Amino acid sequence: MQPLKTHLRRWLIHLTQFALRRIASPISPEPSTRFLVVAPHPDDETLGCGAWIAACRALDLEVRVIILSDGAASHPQHPTLIPAALAEQRQLECRAACARLGLPPDAIEFWGLPDGQLDHLPPASQAATIAKLSALATTLRYPVWLVPSSLEASSEHLGARALIDEALRTLPVPPALWEYFIWAWRNPLPLWPRLTDLGWMCHQSADPEVKTAAIACHRSQVQPVPPWPHPVLEPFLVEALAVPYEFYLRPR
Repeated sequence: MQPLKTHLRRWLIHLTQFALRRIASPISPEPSTRFLVVAPHPDDETLGCGAWIAACRALDLEVRVIILSDGAASHPQHPTLIPAALAEQRQLECRAACARLGLPPDAIEFWGLPDGQLDHLPPASQAATIAKLSALATTLRYPVWLVPSSLEASSEHLGARALIDEALRTLPVPPALWEYFIWAWRNPLPLWPRLTDLGWMCHQSADPEVKTAAIACHRSQVQPVPPWPHPVLEPFLVEALAVPYEFYLRPR
């Protein structure tokens, strides 16, 4: 039997998504648009933007994915998972998920930053990452970046967003940012004060099973790894992200 807290979370998620579907502007990929997805971990690209990526690739639009961290800290103190092996496994899972979404292998970059440190990288590593992101913006010039929301309930996602904001801060013509949401869905109440924002967008997937299949590729995150009896990602959170709708917010 599921605890009352989980039922309340599900109810709150459904209510928030219902409200967003009523106020958000519907969006669909437009020809010739190019997108860059910046993900803190291997799986965030699928959980946050999988339906949008799949829709873009169905139209043969260019999408590039940057995975900032190696994902090696998702199972701290697990008795059998060695961090280096877990990082390798998560990269393979990510490649399989991205292939499901229609991305070619050369459209994905793994930057290998240490998982669990995106919000407090050593100064040299932080500066190098900011410079790399800034160079990416000035050389490849993707007009739209899909990035973690500043409302995310995750220090890692907020750390990734801080790196992105600093990289783009001094650019004369920065890309447009679309915020995606993952950990914010664990408790959507902080989203409520922002429901009056005019920048909400909603993408309705024409084939939701594509994203669902891509999420399933991240087996280390959505399935229990024995002897742990529960997966890292709570089922109600995966359910909230596997719906046919993805919500994005243009920052103020």
